[in-house]
Amino acid sequence: MFERARSFFENDGAVVGSVVDTPVTCPGGAVSGRVRVQGGKGDIFLREVVVGLVAHAQIEVEDHEKHTWEPCLRLFAVDLHRAVLGRDMWVAGGEELTFPFTVPVPWEVPITAVGPAILPVTVGVRTELVALDARDASELNPAVQVQPLPSQRRVLDALGAVGAEFLDVGRPVESPPTGSSPLVLRFVPPWWFATAVEEVGLTFVTTECRLGVYLVATRRRKLFTAGRRVPAYHVMTHEQAAVTDWTSLIGGWLAAAAGTRTR
Repeated sequence: MFERARSFFENDGAVVGSVVDTPVTCPGGAVSGRVRVQGGKGDIFLREVVVGLVAHAQIEVEDHEKHTWEPCLRLFAVDLHRAVLGRDMWVAGGEELTFPFTVPVPWEVPITAVGPAILPVTVGVRTELVALDARDASELNPAVQVQPLPSQRRVLDALGAVGAEFLDVGRPVESPPTGSSPLVLRFVPPWWFATAVEEVGLTFVTTECRLGVYLVATRRRKLFTAGRRVPAYHVMTHEQAAVTDWTSLIGGWLAAAAGTRTR
């Protein structure tokens, strides 16, 4: 079933929609499907038929425009890939054209699900028609589920094993290494570290051969003192990451960040 979004160029009413054949993928994978263009009442000349892979999330930010520290939700969106499927063509009234596509999934794509658990991040397909003097894009639809790589899953499982609980996603509080995901996964620390550590941030820096794990522990603010951030960065191959004792590694780092001994 095609997900459809109407695209009105003058009085034509052409319709563009898409269907995804690979609804579940992972970093470095691919998404395949088809884009359908349905002609409207009259002929229309299209400069481009475009398909894009887009990620977006509602993230909590401080509204400096209102001079308040109260957080508010803002839409964060990033184009992951954009491909032109067709150029310079006439679509007759009522004519239907189908364009197959396969787009690569970047290694730095945000993860949207861990097993059955769905994260508050959406990665989806957006179709776009470009006419002579108009441009119209569909909604972000249909969605694609991005599961972590086995090496990334090991790190996420270790955070759960040490007692951290997923909180939400956000923008990195400081510049992570180049090539990282545009979003950070935020966790509530284990309760026995909670008096010293406010939250834990995780950003993956992923390539075909290596996995970078960028962790930031934000210590709680003290009177007249901002919360200090304690980073840790580990880089290794995916094979090494799959056999690393991440539970001990993360647990020891958290204890050091909190200034306590490991449980």
